[in-house]
Amino acid sequence: MTYASRFLLAALLLPLSLSGCDWFDKKKPPLVGERVPVFSDRKELEPDKEAGAIQVTLPAPAANESWPESGGYPNYAMQHLAIGDSPQVLWTADVGAGSGSSRILTAPPVVAEGKVFAKDAQSTVSAFDANTGGKIWSVTLKPEKARDTDEFGGGVAYYGGRLFVTTGFANVFCLDPNDGNVIWNSTVSAPIRGAPLVIADRVFAVSIDNKLHAMAAVDGSDLWNFSGLQEIAGYVGGNSPSGFQDVIVAPFSSGELVELRAENGRTVWNESLVGPRRESRAFGNLADIRGRPVIDRGLVLAMGSAGTLAAIDLRSGQRVWERNIGGSQTPWVAGRFLFVVTSAADVAAVERDTGKVKWVTPLTQYADEKRRNPIQWVGPVLASDRLLVGGSTGELLALSPYTGEVIGKLAIGSPMRLAPVVANRTIYILADTGRLIALR
Repeated sequence: MTYASRFLLAALLLPLSLSGCDWFDKKKPPLVGERVPVFSDRKELEPDKEAGAIQVTLPAPAANESWPESGGYPNYAMQHLAIGDSPQVLWTADVGAGSGSSRILTAPPVVAEGKVFAKDAQSTVSAFDANTGGKIWSVTLKPEKARDTDEFGGGVAYYGGRLFVTTGFANVFCLDPNDGNVIWNSTVSAPIRGAPLVIADRVFAVSIDNKLHAMAAVDGSDLWNFSGLQEIAGYVGGNSPSGFQDVIVAPFSSGELVELRAENGRTVWNESLVGPRRESRAFGNLADIRGRPVIDRGLVLAMGSAGTLAAIDLRSGQRVWERNIGGSQTPWVAGRFLFVVTSAADVAAVERDTGKVKWVTPLTQYADEKRRNPIQWVGPVLASDRLLVGGSTGELLALSPYTGEVIGKLAIGSPMRLAPVVANRTIYILADTGRLIALR
């Protein structure tokens, strides 16, 4: 196990109880957070002076009925979603095994057909009624002779009336979403830590040996695979490719970002998101692209852990702009702006077409004064004029997308290491304990 793996797994040992929740609203006073730098000589992220006159404008919030892939739609460009003004806890449910000393929840739930589908940390997949939280079915996909410590990772995706599941046992499953029955099962070269992408009648998944596997959605037959550069260190969790029309954009732990033809795996372009210097935070020296690449109106928007946030032309692979900003979270695009959570615990608004930083909000970096317990912030998700950012502290923050001001918080009581999911005006949170929480 790499140092980064031990670091992240050790960080899971936090209180794991669901507490009472008081939902935030935009009228409450801002949450006060202390900024604690890792090193005194580290350059802080600051807004660009020329961006001061730029006004943040967003598309109107729109309700989405489903969240079929790990990051929403296959291109992960979810824009501005709609939720209620004052959501309350609607229901909670237990998906099974949560994160522990030898395993971790690596992928969020997906929502489709009025159901929420989630995978626990030991290869049990469950379906819940999206309105009531009632469990509809549950199936365990662990091989009979496998040890519990052998498995973690993987995730779920919904496509064409079927549910697709990847596991840490190097398996890809296709399930009937109505009862959980296995339709087909395929084996790949190595364990899969991230969720699959399903688009254009094909299933795509990245295994830990840095191979992108393409399978036929109808029967799981192998179509092609692409091998990225080898990398000995990476995050505990996995990553997922994104897709749009006839192309796939795949991130790898080597820092490679590769666009390929969905039909045959032919490389369109290959880029690297390893910046000129790596972030000075404990796990920031990894090259891994942990966040999903976002495809939006001809641009690929991606952020690498090693310190590069870039906009790349989808067809040519040419860089439109790049910034020395690193992180492990998926950028969120809405209209003219991109919102990111960095590895230095900053939340920033970046102009999509130029890369200019409009505002920066620093969040608390450590849970203790001795700086031994770094806080992991996940997100953001834009919903009804609020940027939702979850934390390993068990709090869900709401920031103004227009100014970056922290306008409220919600106490979940359990660490969050997966960004929230939004569908049908409902927020779904899969906490580290394996608890699924719905707010509407």
